[in-house]
Amino acid sequence: MQALEQSKLTRYAVKLVLTALTLLILAWPHFRRPASLFISGKEPYHHLITGPVSMVLSFLNHYTGADIVLLSNILPMVLGVLTMLLFYNLLRKYGLDYSLVLISTAALIISPSFIFLFGTLNTYAFTAFIFLLTLNLFTEKREVLGVMMIYLVPFFGPISAILALLLLLVYSLKNERFRLFLAALPSAAILYFAPVGILPAYNNVAISDFGGHYGLGLFTILLSFFGLRQLWEKKYKYLFIYITVVFVGAFFFLDVRVLSYLNFLLAALTALGLVRLAKMEWKSGLIKQLTILVMIYGLIFSGLSYINFTSKDLPNEEVLDMIRHLQTLPGGRVFSEASREYWVEYSGHMFVADQALLHSTKIEDAMMLIESKKVNYLWIDEEMKENIWGGEEKELLFLLEYSKNFKKNKINDYVTLWEVVEE
Repeated sequence: MQALEQSKLTRYAVKLVLTALTLLILAWPHFRRPASLFISGKEPYHHLITGPVSMVLSFLNHYTGADIVLLSNILPMVLGVLTMLLFYNLLRKYGLDYSLVLISTAALIISPSFIFLFGTLNTYAFTAFIFLLTLNLFTEKREVLGVMMIYLVPFFGPISAILALLLLLVYSLKNERFRLFLAALPSAAILYFAPVGILPAYNNVAISDFGGHYGLGLFTILLSFFGLRQLWEKKYKYLFIYITVVFVGAFFFLDVRVLSYLNFLLAALTALGLVRLAKMEWKSGLIKQLTILVMIYGLIFSGLSYINFTSKDLPNEEVLDMIRHLQTLPGGRVFSEASREYWVEYSGHMFVADQALLHSTKIEDAMMLIESKKVNYLWIDEEMKENIWGGEEKELLFLLEYSKNFKKNKINDYVTLWEVVEE
């Protein structure tokens, strides 16, 4: 490995291979989806029409002439490649063994959290890039530029901004450079002058292998424990790392997507964990080899299974049919389950959600809620029928089918639009 690291040409070749692998992993879900399903997920549709990400897309569209939808797919992948390279360079600057750098970077690229972060349009992709860029600038003693980067974070959300300041505080204290924190502290005022709301995450499962949309890989977590155990042999020398894990882990309760930041640290700990397993004394060499293989295959499987999941994620063609149909209707308020909000917004209508209406059993109560919220349309799809009503025709679903207060406007076999009939 030492000879590999010392060869400048080889290092460039390694970076090129890592870049190609990153692009392949991030583009794979797009290749597996039909061309008509241009954007997967829910949150990206919000960023297409409003917020800081929308402003970035509009800026790029203005100066490049590229289609907004095309940019919304390419931009996250570009950020992913740049962030991966920043991560790779950061590990090298901290003097890690080159084999650990390569294993860490590979573990990062194949991780479900990385694929989520840079496979779809979201604010956390921008802030993760800013975090890694800031750390690189600090290690290069370009602290003024690093602090300037911190001032960009509040534009992408309060959680990331507060977390950035907390981590910078710990970093400043560790390196006895408190002036870095003081210089960045005024950035918090941006949250008042340019408030950005916290978009809801509709799945709070922390582990992707257990169904989490934004979570960490199970084998990443397992190997990270071995990595932490390796660090703990030097006790409090790595206190900054322990505090970072605690801080980011605590912010998980505010937004599960924060785990995407922790994933960068866990990728390095995963590499340490694998090396620790390889160096441990085992009574059986066969069991040792099988254990290491299971861990490696587990890391790969987590990533591949997440790619398969995202490639089949909604919206499907039928949902896009509904969005296009709504765009032809007069403006109004559309009621549906909360996670449909961004699709409805993208169609140009106002969105309404209410759990009480979903579970109404009396038409009088349902109509009272509909009238109070001025609902014009109700969006019902097959996933909602299964998740909310267990596939049974009950509550609101029953009222829609058998009440004269609603007109059925069936779009396709997957999604149905109901129109409220005015008396």
